[in-house]
Amino acid sequence: MADGAYLRAGGLPAPDAARVEALRAALDPAAPEAFGEAERRAILDLLDRVLSDVRTGDLTEARARLTHLDATLGRFDVGSLQPRRGLAGLFDSRGKRLRAFREAFADGARTLAETAGELTERAGAVTRRDAGLEVLWSRLREALETLNAHVAAAAAALTPPPTGDEPDPHAALRARTRDLVACRDAAVAALPRLRAAQNADAPAVAALERCGAAVEAWKREWADALGLAGRRPKKVRPDPVRLETARKTLTDAAAQASARLDAALARRTTVTGELQELRRPL
Repeated sequence: MADGAYLRAGGLPAPDAARVEALRAALDPAAPEAFGEAERRAILDLLDRVLSDVRTGDLTEARARLTHLDATLGRFDVGSLQPRRGLAGLFDSRGKRLRAFREAFADGARTLAETAGELTERAGAVTRRDAGLEVLWSRLREALETLNAHVAAAAAALTPPPTGDEPDPHAALRARTRDLVACRDAAVAALPRLRAAQNADAPAVAALERCGAAVEAWKREWADALGLAGRRPKKVRPDPVRLETARKTLTDAAAQASARLDAALARRTTVTGELQELRRPL
């Protein structure tokens, strides 16, 4: 790598000249391996924290709750409200079936209300995680600017490598500069990947919140359709079309949330792998 290439750091502002000169003057030629080590370590620690936060399982847990929601909702058979025909219906009645359906609904509604609360909680956890990633992004960017000043100072202290067989007086410093550049460039490449993880989460969080609201809307609609909206159950003949329409609204919201979660999980898995590849050589 030519010495001029050390200064190429896409997206980073040029370091302050006075700061670079002060760092160059403080560089100990006898111990080049110590130059910028604290700054390099700070970036490695930040990259490790980014990796840890991107790996968190909030979306995976939310996906499991959506699967549970589908299973719970699938237990309700609106057709079971209709009495059997013929001889089988002699000891059957709409009232008896409505009572049984109401009991099943009350139990399922409690379960789905808990699930909706968990989905909202997971959405909040993802939002908090992304806020934490925003802080890490800013800290990583600041650490990069500091490290980049060290790279510039080290490059300024280098003389061109000898062209003959004579030893390179700056071989150790040149190797040290390459180490600092590798750390800097990996962190620069990590910044857009961190953003990609955040951007992938946003549609998933919105879909989870909508799904939680859809559970509440389903509960209200079914309670009213089943005559359970007041203090005491009312005599009603439930409209199966109304019940199925409300169920479909909820299942559609859950399906959309599942699709958004799957996309976010896939993107986060990709980002995690890319961050690991950036971190591994360092």
